[in-house]
Amino acid sequence: MAGYRLIDCESMDRAVEIAARFPDARHWGVEVRPVLGFGGAADEL
Repeated sequence: MAGYRLIDCESMDRAVEIAARFPDARHWGVEVRPVLGFGGAADEL
């Protein structure tokens, strides 16, 4: 594991678009998942 990035996006589709630009996405898997908000629920699932 090389690390992780936390990116605030408007939607899951936008997060996938951004993750696809990472150089590692060309050769290895990039995991995209929602993060729980302050209210305890994942935002816009």
